[in-house]
Amino acid sequence: MGIIYCEKDRTFTLQTKETTYQMQVDRYGFLLHLYYGKKAEGCMDYLLTYYDRGFSGNPYDAGTDRTYSMDSLPQELSCYGNGDFRSASLMLENGDGSMSCDMRYKNYTIRDGKYSLPGLPAVYADNDEAQTLEIVLEEPAWRPCFFTVCFRNWISLQEASISAIRAVRRSM
Repeated sequence: MGIIYCEKDRTFTLQTKETTYQMQVDRYGFLLHLYYGKKAEGCMDYLLTYYDRGFSGNPYDAGTDRTYSMDSLPQELSCYGNGDFRSASLMLENGDGSMSCDMRYKNYTIRDGKYSLPGLPAVYADNDEAQTLEIVLEEPAWRPCFFTVCFRNWISLQEASISAIRAVRRSM
C-alpha cells in the first residue's frame, strides 16, 4: 500500500520505491508538511520546531502560545491573511471583499487508481498501478468553502506526484 493514514498521529504518508512524503493534521486542523526525501518509516513530527517567535502571527485558537506561528510552520497549503507573511499558495476574496482564508482539515479519501482532470490530458494508469489521496480543507468562517488537495502515488514508479487541483466556492 503506497498511501497510509495513521489515525493516532494524524499523518498521511506516501511511500514510493525510494522516497517518503509525509504530512500531518495538527491540533488546530492545519495540514503541515513533515518530510520529503529518502525512504523513511514512522511519524516524523519531531522535525517540527516550536520556539518563542515573539511577534509572529498565529491563529486565534492558539491564544497566547507564542511558540505556534503560521509564519514559521511548514504548511502544505498556506493561506493569505491568516498570520503567515510568506507568499501564500491560496488567496480567496470573500463576498464582503475581505481577502482572508483559514483552511482547516475536514476529511480525506484514499482510493485505488488516479484522479482525472476533466478537459486536460493525463497519464493513464490502471487501478493497481496508482493510488489517490484526496484531502479536503474547509474554511470554517465562510462555509461552505472547500479546497481539495490530491496526491497521486504511482506504485510502480519512484516519485510521488503532488497536485492541488480544485478550489470550490459554493453559494450559501
